[in-house]
Amino acid sequence: TLKHSFDDTPEESETSRLEETNETVTGGIFDVSFDKRGGGSYSWSASDSSPDSSDSGHTTQYRRVQFEGIGSVLVRHEPNLFVQPKRSENKRGKTGVTLWSASIVIGHYLDSLIGSLRRENGMPNKRLTMLDIGAGLGLTSAVAVKHGLNVVATDIGEAEVMALLSENIERNKPAGFSSASSYYVESLEWISAAESINLHPVYEKLECLGGADIIALSDVIYKATEPAWASLLAIVKAFRTQKLRLCKDGDIDQVILLGYTHRRRDMSRQDEAKFFAMCMSAGFKVELIHSHDIPNSEKYMLTSLFQLKAG
Repeated sequence: TLKHSFDDTPEESETSRLEETNETVTGGIFDVSFDKRGGGSYSWSASDSSPDSSDSGHTTQYRRVQFEGIGSVLVRHEPNLFVQPKRSENKRGKTGVTLWSASIVIGHYLDSLIGSLRRENGMPNKRLTMLDIGAGLGLTSAVAVKHGLNVVATDIGEAEVMALLSENIERNKPAGFSSASSYYVESLEWISAAESINLHPVYEKLECLGGADIIALSDVIYKATEPAWASLLAIVKAFRTQKLRLCKDGDIDQVILLGYTHRRRDMSRQDEAKFFAMCMSAGFKVELIHSHDIPNSEKYMLTSLFQLKAG
């Protein structure tokens, strides 16, 4: 098995060193070739060359994304397992096995936000908690974990997706981080969960953690998810109400981040207007976060980041 070690100091991180040159790392049965990409992102593959492998030629693929505050985050993805969702056929697809732009954008913003709180000595004494809805490969969750946050990471519950999510968070946790008490991976089916959200394991875990200080939603809005939009907003509203009930002196105001990538072939302007009208009907005011407040946002021009606030 190929093992990776990380130095969480950004100046000395493995990714910082990789900026100087391409490298090849050999470990066990893997030969891993690093290919530098623009924008602080790297991708490479590890080909399984084991003579005993029953799946000869299988390639394990990785993406590494560099952040200003916490250094690099490494995730394994399986783009060959991706299945395009089709609303017309009531086909949900399998979307959580590849990296989506909004998770990178939210990750950069979150990294900057937490770094600013620390620099300004405004970080509350308690450990913050983030709820990641539609976590996919777990990039945003991994950023939060590396910053020392409690994380409840959720997706729709498909085996491959949940396995990748757990693996990627575990890979990126800093030394000394207690996985048993500080991050959780749970299935969250929006429609069924909305019917009795206060009995759901995610709700119960957040109850023990004092509620979600941050809620992240990365590329969860597209045509195939339209039947569940109302349920999604009901769930988010329930988690906001929960936090208000549990809020204590010194807590930060809850931050709800929605990353949305514009895809005209999938979502028309009318579709977008419908969703944001539903947000307002659910009691949320939608505010666009300016791109100059998001590091590296110029590399993801089709992705917008919004904050949902109480209307």
